[in-house]
Formats: sequence, C-alpha cells, structure tokens
Amino acid sequence: LTGLFGINVGGMPGADNSIAFWIFSLTLLILVTIQLIVFRIRKWL
Repeated sequence: LTGLFGINVGGMPGADNSIAFWIFSLTLLILVTIQLIVFRIRKWL
C-alpha cells in the first residue's frame, strides 16, 4: 500500500487525471481477482 502512495507520476500517462490513482488501484484489484480465480481453478490455493 505504501508503494502506491510513493509512485512518481511525472511524465506518466494519466498523471494529469484526478482519478488516475483510483483507476490504477481498480486495475490492480481486477488483476489480483483474476489471478485468484485462476489459482483456484488449478487448485493451487
């Protein structure tokens, strides 16, 4: 979590967008959810 707040956004796409942090966080949440689903299907969890 602390890594998210330490992201240097200078020159990054979306740095001028006021909701870029939330878009980034939502994207990470979606990726983790997909990984958990795949892991459960393969019985790795």
